[in-house]
Amino acid sequence: MTRRVVVPGLVALLAACGGGAAPADTAPEPASHSVDPTAGAALVTDARVGSTDPNAIWLVTAVSQRPALRTPMRLVYPDSLRAQGIRGNVTLEFVVDTLGRAEPTIRVVQAAHGALVEPAKEMVRSARYRPARVRGRAVRVLLATRVRVGGGGQ
Repeated sequence: MTRRVVVPGLVALLAACGGGAAPADTAPEPASHSVDPTAGAALVTDARVGSTDPNAIWLVTAVSQRPALRTPMRLVYPDSLRAQGIRGNVTLEFVVDTLGRAEPTIRVVQAAHGALVEPAKEMVRSARYRPARVRGRAVRVLLATRVRVGGGGQ
């Protein structure tokens, strides 16, 4: 038995991943960037209920072994954005597959500026994780991250 949780699940996920609410001055993403990485898949929110569906997506709070970053995330801050002084946070939601790679569908939760979205997505796409596990089996897991583009030595 699974249930689909969108907003409460994202809040729990952000808290579990060390993220949080974006600052109040960040504008919501344009509608063109809004895609749901969990579309069509069962979302597992409770480890006790579980799922044997290989296409199910687990919340990070429901897995027995959380995914871990294996390679450093590298953000490329384009010179054109640096010259214009464009910087800020981008919050992304994505699924890490059973091989430890971010799946192609990445949802923009919030972005300070539309031009920051692609550098942040590219950083997530290049990352490699140790897959999440439930009872020793690698599973797909929903993650969220907040990326600061153009700050602190970028």
